[in-house]
Amino acid sequence: MTKNRNALLTAAGLALCAVGIVLQIATGAEGYPTVPPGAVITVVGALLVAFVSWRFMPIVGLLVGAFISVGAFVTPNTGDRLGAPGDFGPFLGTVVQIIGLAMAVIFGVVATVQAFRRPEVSSAAAG
Repeated sequence: MTKNRNALLTAAGLALCAVGIVLQIATGAEGYPTVPPGAVITVVGALLVAFVSWRFMPIVGLLVGAFISVGAFVTPNTGDRLGAPGDFGPFLGTVVQIIGLAMAVIFGVVATVQAFRRPEVSSAAAG
């Protein structure tokens, strides 16, 4: 079974989110634990979506993206970092994280809808 392009873009969005989190930490953003759970969760989700051949795996990517999005927006750190573009590293990391989350949610919705759609049978094939 080949992976659908939207499922792979969902996985890429989750991976990009993890890169954004690591970038924030590497550039001195405060408030992250030694092992950031958001980065771990998004990497695991990306690997599952990209490499597990199950028809409904894109929903995992969608749910991970939605879960991390809620976490990103209920903490004041995200808004603080976006409001301080002069602190370029954490600002850029946050922007990259948000782009990745948007990709994961948008392409996750599309890939999930595609997975739930039944293949159409043409009338000629039906006999």
